Amino acid sequence: MKIPFVKYHGAGNDFILVDDRQLCFPVFQKGLIAALCRRSLGIGADGLILLQPSKRADFLMRIFNSDGSEPAMCGNGIRCLAAFIQELRWENPTCTIETKAGLMQCHYANNRIGIHLGSPKVLFTNLTLAINGNPFKIDVVDTGVPHGVIFVDDLHALSFVDTARPIRFDPQFSPGGINVNFAKLFSDGSVAMRTYERGVEEETLSCGTGAAAVGYLVAQKKPAKGPVQIRNKEGTHILDVLSTEPDGVELWGEAVRVFEGSFRTAGFLM
Repeated sequence: MKIPFVKYHGAGNDFILVDDRQLCFPVFQKGLIAALCRRSLGIGADGLILLQPSKRADFLMRIFNSDGSEPAMCGNGIRCLAAFIQELRWENPTCTIETKAGLMQCHYANNRIGIHLGSPKVLFTNLTLAINGNPFKIDVVDTGVPHGVIFVDDLHALSFVDTARPIRFDPQFSPGGINVNFAKLFSDGSVAMRTYERGVEEETLSCGTGAAAVGYLVAQKKPAKGPVQIRNKEGTHILDVLSTEPDGVELWGEAVRVFEGSFRTAGFLM
């Protein structure tokens, strides 16, 4: 079977998107999904997203990590899907997308896409973990998926992956574990961050739900009228997080179309 796809990225988080409104994609083939996402031998992506019909919303999103596992939500992924929907001649200024984390409202404005994520759930506050002999204070916030956030003075002082991986698998967060974010807060209220993602099991260039968790915590620490600017580890502004209680958190940024193509499921290297 030949399947067309489009590749998008949101703030460097890249995804393979498939219009699966006819429900033809073999979702049970986790090995196929992992092979498609493999960077050296496949298309290469942090995940694969299917656009499917919904009885509760305008559309339904199913998202798969690069290892074939299926998370409940992805902030950058759903913004990329919203851009893909617009490409399919969707002309309304908003659309509602059903996810495993609930219904998400997407907005289009000034070539940017916003997603309303609802109210985050704080799972742990100021928890102390000892990793490789170093103590860390961590807050864990669920913004569709659980994110641990550690505020640090220097994003580059430690080996990030070697430090984040044992936190991701810490027994206190079993059975599913958590995503791990290191964040540096600047005097102007902006934040630079790095994310280790479950399912990818590596550092990714960005993470939307992680940015939402960090932005939400920053807004609690230093309330501001405007959005919290989220920067990547190089300091480039990539996303905005607007926290408005009790309405919750909105995530805003660009979604960029990279290329399109097609693949055949039969005989694909897995």
